[in-house]
Amino acid sequence: MTVRWTSHIPVIFCLGFAGALFGQIDSYQLRAKYGPPLDRETFTISPGYQMIVDYGSDRQASRLELPPAAPSLDQPGVIAQNRVDDILLELVPMSVRGKQLNSLSTVSGRSSIRSTVYEHAVVSEPQDPDVSGQRTGVTVVFKTSATAPFGQIDSYHLRAKYGPPIARETFGMSGFQIVVDYGPDQQACRLELPADRKQADDVLLELVPMSMRGKLLNSGVFMSGLYSIKHTVYEHVVISEPGNANHPMSVSFNREECHNP
Repeated sequence: MTVRWTSHIPVIFCLGFAGALFGQIDSYQLRAKYGPPLDRETFTISPGYQMIVDYGSDRQASRLELPPAAPSLDQPGVIAQNRVDDILLELVPMSVRGKQLNSLSTVSGRSSIRSTVYEHAVVSEPQDPDVSGQRTGVTVVFKTSATAPFGQIDSYHLRAKYGPPIARETFGMSGFQIVVDYGPDQQACRLELPADRKQADDVLLELVPMSMRGKLLNSGVFMSGLYSIKHTVYEHVVISEPGNANHPMSVSFNREECHNP
């Protein structure tokens, strides 16, 4: 793996803390601005591996999302393919899915999704266009009230199994979402902005204006093979922009509470 860091300003990693500057980026202010967040929780299943759960009006899970897996465990944030299958069977056993009704593949350009339709759920697996047979995640969508008879796929049981969810909220608006991670002081530690760069730039300027960012300290590009990400480092925030336009931009706040939860 080749890693290259190109910098336009001398690299400075010792940043000051923003303190009270971030008082306006908390759940209360975001709710006032964007409305209530999605009824969603994120659980850590194993170190670096998280599951997203959306709930319906009955507080039962309506959707589960498991992120990409990898053939080995030597990469942070990924998990072996067979372990994903084990997790899926544990969470949604065949008795919950019901009888298999159909299986199909949907192709759009280079993208494809393999879906298996059961009586009570649909399991979808987006396929990696560059690696045959390699999926890039697994999503389970439950049919209306499908999980209610089983009573095991709700926030109560998931918390008992995996512990409390991450302090994270997702705000949905006009076809895009903003993901917010909070620190123990309930102030924002990280924002994940829309993949669409125009939308991301608009939200970024609105939520994190230049007066909040502080002095520009460094700008550089991290490269590893075909992957690249641009980091812009300010006194109080770091803005990360992946080279792939389909990946979301993120903003990390440099506050003591974020580094020492």
